[in-house]
Amino acid sequence: MTTFIVHKEKQVQLDKQVRRLEGFKVVYEDDLSLVVSREPQLIAAASQSEIEDSEQPVNENQEVQP
Repeated sequence: MTTFIVHKEKQVQLDKQVRRLEGFKVVYEDDLSLVVSREPQLIAAASQSEIEDSEQPVNENQEVQP
């Protein structure tokens, strides 16, 4: 297996275990889910996304429209 998708609330033990897997990297995480992979393309895409997110200017006055 090269990628794990974990529901963090329902799979607490799996969450702990996959984070310790050698050669795997967290490529996505939010409040409920975790994606851990050793697939080079997913790791590269996640790394690129982190770079792009850090380059975006933060506009604290921006409002979310309904």
